[in-house]
This record gives sequence, structure tokens and C-alpha cells, in this order.
Amino acid sequence: MGEHTIAKSLSAAFVKSLRVPGKYHDGHGTGLYLKVNANGSRFWVQRVTVRGKRREIGSGSSSSKRHSSSP
Repeated sequence: MGEHTIAKSLSAAFVKSLRVPGKYHDGHGTGLYLKVNANGSRFWVQRVTVRGKRREIGSGSSSSKRHSSSP
């Protein structure tokens, strides 16, 4: 599960279709990832640096967030 996969777009349809465990980002360098666990759960993680240490801040499940392509 330690692999990072660059997705062309983290659209709502793409996020919903993900089943393979791992971290997915769209390559824009914002530090926002979608993490998919082995049980299929998906949640957003923001990677930041605080006082020189890398941290990951969870920001909720993918189903609780509104996506840009959602109405």
C-alpha cells in the first residue's frame, strides 16, 4: 500500500471506481491525496510540512466531500 499513483484526474467518477489499495494524487503538487485501504474505504489526506517534519492530515471520507464534477 505504500505506492503513490498519479491519476490523470481525481474526478468523482474515478474516485468512486477505485478498488486497489494505495495513495492516489493528480500530480499538481498540492499535497492532496486520496488514500484507499485494503477494505475499500477511501479518504482524503493532506500532506504538509510542520517545523521541518512531514505530516498527514485526514480530511474525511471521499463520500463526505463534494467534488468539482459533482452537481
